[in-house]
Amino acid sequence: MASRAAIAVLFGVLAAGVTGCGSGGGTAPADGEDAHARKFASLLLRYKGTHKGQSPASDAAFKAYVKTLPAGELSELKIDPNDPDKWFVSPRDNQPYVLRFDRKAASAVPGVGEEPVIAHEKTGKDGKRYCITAAGGMTLADEATFAKLVPAQ
Repeated sequence: MASRAAIAVLFGVLAAGVTGCGSGGGTAPADGEDAHARKFASLLLRYKGTHKGQSPASDAAFKAYVKTLPAGELSELKIDPNDPDKWFVSPRDNQPYVLRFDRKAASAVPGVGEEPVIAHEKTGKDGKRYCITAAGGMTLADEATFAKLVPAQ
């Protein structure tokens, strides 16, 4: 059985390679503003890596998990272990990221595979929102693409 450290390293490597797409209204994140969303995606991947591939069942469960991570693991991600809560809020719209618990109903991200969107920015910036897939892929989607990826409830 793999150790927790080995799993953390694996998911850290995967998160470092988070990619986006260039088709439709989604674009590959290319600016410095994507760093925060990438760290959030990395935290999601770490959660899944220690929970048999399952996404968090709630915001509270995810936050509780992040607060249990050793300071060293948070430091590897350049996350202040004394203030992990700030990583749940996008600096682009100053809103908490939205975790989708109905991810089976979500659409796949074009060019990123058949993975549903499991988290996204609430309002985004300049008409675009970062979307994170179940596999950790990331795209910057305009409103038309976002509406296809994350249908209204």
